[in-house]
Amino acid sequence: MIDANTKPNKGIILKKSVEYIRHLTQALQSQGIRIHELETGMSGQASLQNQSQATSGLAAMLAGASNMNQARSPGNDGNMMNTGL
Repeated sequence: MIDANTKPNKGIILKKSVEYIRHLTQALQSQGIRIHELETGMSGQASLQNQSQATSGLAAMLAGASNMNQARSPGNDGNMMNTGL
């Protein structure tokens, strides 16, 4: 340990700097791992939500198409330019 009355020399400053840089590097790596875990977990949840929304959207589209087909009268093809030919 450094005495409060002792002036730190270049060697001590360099050694403490290297120790702190190693500490920061380890902290950065652990945070990177944690971020990856969170992103992986979120992407799994997001893909489940997207699948659910896509399924419900498809069901709504199919229901809408079914309703449109039922609403059409026989002989009317839905063409607004029906000239009667």
